[in-house]
Amino acid sequence: IVDELFQRFAQAWPEQSRSEPELRQVLHDAWDQAFMRAEGKVYLELLHAARTDEIIAQHMRRPALRALRIFGWAARRRIAVRPEGSLSSSDIVRLTQWFLRGMSLDVSLARDPKFFHTQIDLLVELIATQLAA
Repeated sequence: IVDELFQRFAQAWPEQSRSEPELRQVLHDAWDQAFMRAEGKVYLELLHAARTDEIIAQHMRRPALRALRIFGWAARRRIAVRPEGSLSSSDIVRLTQWFLRGMSLDVSLARDPKFFHTQIDLLVELIATQLAA
């Protein structure tokens, strides 16, 4: 499940994410393809269970750390940040991942699923201030 989830996310990522529209599309695709599908929901449930169950945590640690390394590597190659900016490309990937994960906790409470796409747009506006011209 974890491998399929990360492969789907990686396939949605363009070779370069230099512009705000490209980054916006990547994050909307990640939300729809990775977080809102059944596999993504199972992964999020396992992450939540790992907080209190050491056996589940042990099984989740390896793929989660591998994914962070892969996304960090991909971020350095695909997200061009301003040299004078305060965030690195890896910072952007980690903060985005945590944002999307946290936001997914509220999906069942929302009346309008489109609301989450507007929140992704706000995140992209913030991130765009760190992208290279």
